[in-house]
Amino acid sequence: MKKNVRKFLGGLFAVALLAGFVSCSNSTGSDLLDEDLTPATNDVYSGDELTFTATCDSKSTRDVNLVIKYDRTVIGAKEQIALVDSELEVTYNGTKINMPSTLKFELEEYSSLDANYVSGTSERRSAYQKEYKIKLPLNTKITTGGVLKVQLKSAKITGEGYALVDLSGVSASLIDNSEEANWYTELSDTEYQSLITKKNGHGLYESDGTDEVESNYKVYKVTLNKDIADASEIGLLLQANNDGSQDADGLKIDVTNLELRVKIGSEESVIVRKDSVSLVPNQWASPSFSKTDARFRLGFSGAIANGTEIEIQAVKADVSNPEKTESIIFALQRDADPYDIVAECWSPIFVEE
Repeated sequence: MKKNVRKFLGGLFAVALLAGFVSCSNSTGSDLLDEDLTPATNDVYSGDELTFTATCDSKSTRDVNLVIKYDRTVIGAKEQIALVDSELEVTYNGTKINMPSTLKFELEEYSSLDANYVSGTSERRSAYQKEYKIKLPLNTKITTGGVLKVQLKSAKITGEGYALVDLSGVSASLIDNSEEANWYTELSDTEYQSLITKKNGHGLYESDGTDEVESNYKVYKVTLNKDIADASEIGLLLQANNDGSQDADGLKIDVTNLELRVKIGSEESVIVRKDSVSLVPNQWASPSFSKTDARFRLGFSGAIANGTEIEIQAVKADVSNPEKTESIIFALQRDADPYDIVAECWSPIFVEE
């Protein structure tokens, strides 16, 4: 359920929380600050225009921000990135708001991957932080009905996480971070929306070629069980039973050079590519850590109606534990709150016809 106001921590931590939101430079994930920000590749990323219509007034001008974030995938992962040479176009009621050309994400100090984590050394705290985030001040008063438009026209990527981060999960929202707004108030019902949807002018994970790809893997047809207003949230869930230790160090599986053929309804098939996907023990499974899984967005866009048939076929993949290849099952899951399953299958995806 969407909430306009989210109190991240109780009043005991209010002052500390304000300090964390005021400047991303206060976080511990600052390893990019002294690095060469030369783009890691020549690929150019962009996105669709996002619209945020204010459903309430901001409490201030100074603390209104465009917040852009993405989630770390696993405890201790090195997944920091920066968008460089970027053209981020932002307007409020038609008036342009200048944005920086370099967007450096840093770990948010008061987010956590582990619900049971309470305290510890600074190194331990850094390892457990969940969100990479940047706040871009808008320096304007937001009033009900006001319209903020955001579009990433172009950007390149760098940083140690450039080959790991699922860029479709980089999302933006309009936030009031003032004390009067309880440090964090979403000013629009259309909260976090995907900022990056294209690579070199094509779908984010879509092949830019026209050649047909042959595969011996089984073709599956799944049916959406609800209307999807924002198809960019649809993710592929890969899952296996964790037959290792029932903790974060249990069964881990890396899938590299992954290609999928995906067909939505009557649309033409597209090839979705991922360089690397890491399945890790899931602490939120029931029982905890009983499943090893990974979820990544497929790069869809627009809306998809309930009952739409989606055809999925693995084209190729390299699995680090070959004996586990046919144990990896799949479903389609929303990669946003609520994290519900939107098309069930639970069949082995890497099995030949």
